Amino acid sequence: MSKLTNEIIQEFIKRGYFKSEGAVKNFISQVKTDEGLDCTQPAAAQVAAKIKGFSIKRRLKKEDKGPSNLSEIVEKYRNKNSNSSSKVKKLNKPNFKNKIQNSNDPIEKAAYFNASLYSDIYILENKLRLLIFKQLGNDLSWWKKEKVTQPIIDYANKIAEDDKKTPWIPRADKHPLYLVTLKHLSKIIELNWTRNFDKLGRMTNFLTYLDDLLKIRNCLAHNISLGSRDKKEVETQVPKILSLTKQNYSI
Repeated sequence: MSKLTNEIIQEFIKRGYFKSEGAVKNFISQVKTDEGLDCTQPAAAQVAAKIKGFSIKRRLKKEDKGPSNLSEIVEKYRNKNSNSSSKVKKLNKPNFKNKIQNSNDPIEKAAYFNASLYSDIYILENKLRLLIFKQLGNDLSWWKKEKVTQPIIDYANKIAEDDKKTPWIPRADKHPLYLVTLKHLSKIIELNWTRNFDKLGRMTNFLTYLDDLLKIRNCLAHNISLGSRDKKEVETQVPKILSLTKQNYSI
């Protein structure tokens, strides 16, 4: 009978869902027991992986056949987890849905739709700032090109100079990290990954989650209309990222 391999177990650990092999095995066994799965351990691991939002299908053998009701099982666990206090809680947002439905003005409809996504991006961007501060420090000692890159420093300097033109609108936050964008925050995390952010799982996966949101963030910043696909992306990727920062860095 096909058995769990170290590669399969490491998939769960590298993605930041568990910190030990024992925790991975326990989760897979729990899923198999709770659902009464009559399949191999690797097939049960595929069910567990799909519950967590990824796939290990490439690591399965021919005899590792999963259950026919896989999507039903996954949906059940996701609904269960969405109500769990251990997960990132969903925001109590204003009811933009009614505003969208009740407006006959296409610009108003687009504005309300964008507004329904804004808070998620705001929270994400500022949680990442808190994460960077926690790992690199709240002072300016690390704000140098070895850890930030000169183009990011130049961008922050330019925004700071522009701010001087409107001194009657002071910024509450003085650190230059508040002058850069989500794209810059992603780059800072990438540059300092090995020593400061590797608990977030596999770097390429984490940065891909952020990359998926960069265009959406820019559209919000420049008041460009977004659509249902963008909404789904935000609702999928933002909780995933915040769950990793909360679980591994208490941010």
